[in-house]
Amino acid sequence: MSSTRNDGHGPERTPSYGHQFGALHDRVVGDATPDTTFYSKISNKNKVDYICKALRLEPHAFHLDLPFPLEDWALSEDMSLINSGLYFADLRRQFYARVLAEKPDLMNSPMFAALGESEFWNHEFNRVLAQRQNGALISDGRVLH
Repeated sequence: MSSTRNDGHGPERTPSYGHQFGALHDRVVGDATPDTTFYSKISNKNKVDYICKALRLEPHAFHLDLPFPLEDWALSEDMSLINSGLYFADLRRQFYARVLAEKPDLMNSPMFAALGESEFWNHEFNRVLAQRQNGALISDGRVLH
C-alpha cells in the first residue's frame, strides 16, 4: 500500500493549507500563551490536548486539516464534542487569519472561504454552547407578549 503522500504512485495531490504553511500551523497549535478571547484563558496547546483527549486521538496525529464532522458535533448532546468543535473552529480561524495576514495575495483564493467557514463554525459553537448553558435562545426578531 502506498503512503498518503504521493510517492510516485497515483495522481499528484495538492498539499493542504496546513502542509503548505506547516511552520505557521505548528506555531498556532503549539502556542502555550493564554488565549484572552476565552474566559478560561485556555492556550492553543491546551485546546489541542482537550480535543485529542475527547476524541481519543494521539496528539502527534492532530492537524487542522482533519475533516472532522463539525455539523454532527454541533448537534451532539456530548459537551466534550461541543467544546472540541468550539476549540477546533477557533484554532482554524486563527490559522487562516494568520496565513492571510502574512500572505495577503491569497485573499482571492479558497483560503478566504476557509476563513469564513471557520468563523461560521466558531459562531455556531458559541451559540450552541450558550444555548446549552442558558436554555433556549430567542432571536432578536421575536417579541414575547
